[in-house]
Amino acid sequence: MFSKSSLWALFVLLFGYISFIGGFEPWGAQAPYPSELFEPDFIRQVLKEELPQDINETLLEKYVELWTVYPHNLMTTEFPDVFPEDLSLKIHNKLVGRLFLNETKFEDYDKDKCYVLVLSGGSNRGAWEVAALRGLVTRYRDEGKIINWDVISGVSVGAIGAYSVLFQKSIYEWVNELWNYWWTAQQGILSDCQVPLEKNIGNWIQMLLKKMIDPDAVFQHLCGIAAPRKILKNKFGSNKRNSSRSVTITATRIEDGLSKTWYGWNSTDDELLDAVFASLAYPLVYRPIYVGGSYYMDGGIRGNANLIDPIRHCMEFKNVTIDKVVVDFIETQPIKPNWLWFSPDINIRYHINRAFDILHFNIRGLSKLKEAVETFPQATFRHYLTPSSWNDFQFWPSLALDVTDRPKMIQMMKMGLSVGMRSGTINQTQLLMYNRTTIRTKSIVSLPSLNITSSTF
Repeated sequence: MFSKSSLWALFVLLFGYISFIGGFEPWGAQAPYPSELFEPDFIRQVLKEELPQDINETLLEKYVELWTVYPHNLMTTEFPDVFPEDLSLKIHNKLVGRLFLNETKFEDYDKDKCYVLVLSGGSNRGAWEVAALRGLVTRYRDEGKIINWDVISGVSVGAIGAYSVLFQKSIYEWVNELWNYWWTAQQGILSDCQVPLEKNIGNWIQMLLKKMIDPDAVFQHLCGIAAPRKILKNKFGSNKRNSSRSVTITATRIEDGLSKTWYGWNSTDDELLDAVFASLAYPLVYRPIYVGGSYYMDGGIRGNANLIDPIRHCMEFKNVTIDKVVVDFIETQPIKPNWLWFSPDINIRYHINRAFDILHFNIRGLSKLKEAVETFPQATFRHYLTPSSWNDFQFWPSLALDVTDRPKMIQMMKMGLSVGMRSGTINQTQLLMYNRTTIRTKSIVSLPSLNITSSTF
């Protein structure tokens, strides 16, 4: 039916497409935050503390201007003698640290309050997320305090954690089971695709040929979910549900583009399992999931985490007022963005990834956290765990679907454990100074030049 040349052309086209998809990771994109997050006065204070006391004031002001917008690794690249790697990271951590209180108070779980844990999306970075969670729980145990959550919210890979908590007797048992789930993970926990993706070309060609022969055939996804669904249900869903906790799981409805949230207290086990894979259903990679009369896809499209719904649900679930709600948030994206120089020669993959950076400005990290703080100013926002910086990612698997690179997966989990062990308490006052609306609408200004000449002195 098809000539050899036609089949060869089809193969080349498909291979090129798969290569493109293999590196197209918008779920790994991070929305850039504005310079106002770190105020010049505070940057100046930190630089005066860390740089030699006799530094030229004019040069100091130039460095303040640069640190306002440029990431610490770029400062090391451009000025290795002034900002070696250790010093740049120390300055970065001090700046980020302003979002947290100087002293962290660890308090026991109070049954008269309602505690929310929010787990973000991030594909295989769910391993980092679980490790950070274990580090946080371990820190409380080491402090001699009890930590517990009444409502767990999950989006995308975070939905796995939310679903699984319903079938564990205690938080400690749940965290250990999740740790083992990721520490010993095989590729099947995320999809039935093989890694690297080129290994799946034979199956994809068959699907394409079927579509060409049968116009009614549908080629709508690259990877299946039958294997991960079975693994998750067998691992957790066979246990008796724990009615002392509830969950929220969020996905994006295809028909109208709105978010849909399922609640643990009025959903069956099978409905929640469907919701998990609806929230995981990244376009092209997985097929949309049909639940309750509609089709759904990745919850991370509308927001990498859902803080609003679980806070409201917590008030209903335990019949408490908003001032009795305590929120912890684990986000798999760093606070500081992955800086990307743009040039006319940049390829289409990076161009599209940058477009996702911009589109995701208000759906990730600090933006979602600040939105919740603004909506519920009387709630207590306690812990915010996030990777230290984008430098961490060089030690992690480069493909978001890949869990087969065991050394990098283990390294990622060790780094997450460290973040959880060092958890601090959110400085809500400082966070509210971060004005998303003003920054989003202000006019574009020129970036300061990195070229410092002798005339600067």
